[in-house]
Amino acid sequence: MAEATPNVTLSSVDPTALKDMVHSKHLSEAQKIEEATRQFEAVMLGMMLKESMQSQFEGYLDPSGANKNIYGTLVTEMLADSLSQTNQFGLSTSLQAQIKPQSSSSNEHTN
Repeated sequence: MAEATPNVTLSSVDPTALKDMVHSKHLSEAQKIEEATRQFEAVMLGMMLKESMQSQFEGYLDPSGANKNIYGTLVTEMLADSLSQTNQFGLSTSLQAQIKPQSSSSNEHTN
């Protein structure tokens, strides 16, 4: 029976959650790499979405900009995180392929 993976949800702005994941004894090294690369992909997607969605919030939110910035950032972060979980962009997968062989060989040298 496969071991259940704990549901680790990280915000792209929560370094404490990332630190907790790194030190977690419930996750394998591969799971940690997978989540870290997914988070990196979410940050990259967020940067692209922020630029492309800037005009989408015009007129829907407070024209003064205060609420527009808060809600726009929140929507962009949530969308980027959701998109990164689909694994359709391939950045996370490419990074995992580059990191996993390095972490495996470094584990062999430390044993």
